[in-house]
Amino acid sequence: MKAFPAIAFENTTREANGRRSYSVSKLHHLLLSGERKAILTIIVAGIAAIIPIIVWGIPSGGDLPNHFRFVQPFYESILNSHLYPG
Repeated sequence: MKAFPAIAFENTTREANGRRSYSVSKLHHLLLSGERKAILTIIVAGIAAIIPIIVWGIPSGGDLPNHFRFVQPFYESILNSHLYPG
């Protein structure tokens, strides 16, 4: 049975078997660096924007039937394998 390497609080350390173990700050840097942080931010913002619709549903406003009437040709075109109504 293999033991997991311990996480040290310095940059990197060598274990007895020659494997490296990373510090908490190094793991944080690897997981939340550059593009990953940007993508994670976009995903979290998207989920936060959708949660009210999931919980309370689509708000019914005075122009909701107009929006449905506008979307209907696009929906039918996509069902008929056309990408844009024409």
